[in-house]
Amino acid sequence: MTEAIDQQGPAIKVQSNIPDDIQTLKLARDAGGLDDEGEKIFQEFRSKYPEYFSADTPLEKQKTFFQTIKVKQRLAEEEKIQSARKLDDTVVKLQKERETKAKQQELSNKAVTILKTGKPMDTFRKGYYLNHCGDDEILRAIIYARVLQSSRTTKGLQVFITGDKGSGKSSAVKSAVNLIPPEKVSEGSFSDKAFFLKLEKKDKPVVYLDDITLTESQVATIKRAMTNFQRVTEHNTIVEHKLVVIAIPARSLWLGSAVSETGDDQLKDRFLTLGIQNSPESDKEYVAWELQRRKEGRSEYAITEDVNLSRAMLQHINEHEFVVAGVDWVEFTYTSDRRLINICLDLMEANAILHYHQREHEEKDGVIIVHPVADDLNAALDFSMFRFTDKNADGRLTKAERALDNIIQDDIGGRAEQNYFETRVVELFGKSVTRVRTLLYGRNGTSLNIKGGLLEKAPWYSLDVDQDTRKNVIRVKKHKNNNFDQFARITP
Repeated sequence: MTEAIDQQGPAIKVQSNIPDDIQTLKLARDAGGLDDEGEKIFQEFRSKYPEYFSADTPLEKQKTFFQTIKVKQRLAEEEKIQSARKLDDTVVKLQKERETKAKQQELSNKAVTILKTGKPMDTFRKGYYLNHCGDDEILRAIIYARVLQSSRTTKGLQVFITGDKGSGKSSAVKSAVNLIPPEKVSEGSFSDKAFFLKLEKKDKPVVYLDDITLTESQVATIKRAMTNFQRVTEHNTIVEHKLVVIAIPARSLWLGSAVSETGDDQLKDRFLTLGIQNSPESDKEYVAWELQRRKEGRSEYAITEDVNLSRAMLQHINEHEFVVAGVDWVEFTYTSDRRLINICLDLMEANAILHYHQREHEEKDGVIIVHPVADDLNAALDFSMFRFTDKNADGRLTKAERALDNIIQDDIGGRAEQNYFETRVVELFGKSVTRVRTLLYGRNGTSLNIKGGLLEKAPWYSLDVDQDTRKNVIRVKKHKNNNFDQFARITP
């Protein structure tokens, strides 16, 4: 026998299996008196178990003791229910984890099957065109750039997209980035310190800079990170008056989009720059695409099986290390542009890695050695930067520069040459004066200070003075609109 201690009255002698702690007794007191139903249950309980109650114990003390028992029973029942719920929650959680793992494994198996026997880029296109209309080169460039983060032989491929306001630059990049596992992507504008701290703990991060102005410190550090693609880059900053060294991971991928290229000339030279040049036809295609999206009720940047398969394929590539070997069979027609040669080789390398299951390859010391084929070179050359408008052009013309030149060439018609005032070129092209001047004279260039564009690259463009108005005019000669020698080919 044990005793339930009551400091304000005689002890109640009860058997050892009856609750006797002071806390439970207090809970019973706090519960107040018994209602009619409780009184009835109490009388039945006391009649059934008279041995639990001493005859000399006041009735109110007996009722309190009874309530103590009921409180203890209730607490025990609640604890039992909570334990059962926790067990159920654990079982449900484990079941969901097993189902998620099974789905991920199934998705991974499908992704590997596509890599082994299918056409990976077709799957990327399905996920991309779900969220964007056109601009296939941008998709391929970003996918290849991501793939190259797993290569030991690349110098890295960084991608920058330019175009007029409202041309779809951000949409194109975000739709392609949507195919990359999201935990790898950092997006937005940051302070110098936060900008690089966000990357420090990531492996092979992807950074998207959408129409932001970089500080001089950021530009300098990004340039070093791009140059040191295969190595960690250290960035020094001051935190609370102390020097802090931030490590920018090796093989960081930098993506950007803006109306014009950001940073200085050296930073621009490190990017593969692609331009969006819309046409009346592409505008009509976009309107039809957007109406269809809204008709179907699709959200922007929707996540579908094709998007998830794309992410799974890139994750599979990301989990391996690659070396691309045996490319001495490539011959370049134009050997003066070393940067363009490296871009071509990197794109070829990326396509070979993406299709490594379908290429001759072997693994050595945890590294997969891939041997590219002619299809990989052809995939690399399927970019407009390798299609020259004129073999005499001093460097490659951008997509927008070619578009403007084509319009002017059409306007020249059967004449040998034609003089144009800037206002006439703006009228023909249908874009802003600033945009046209950029295409003619280069970024921030003028007729008195040519920094690029058609006046620098294309020898059939020159400046002259109109004899009647004594104003500067742009003289354009007619040339044949042909594609000349291929930039690269297989050695005979």
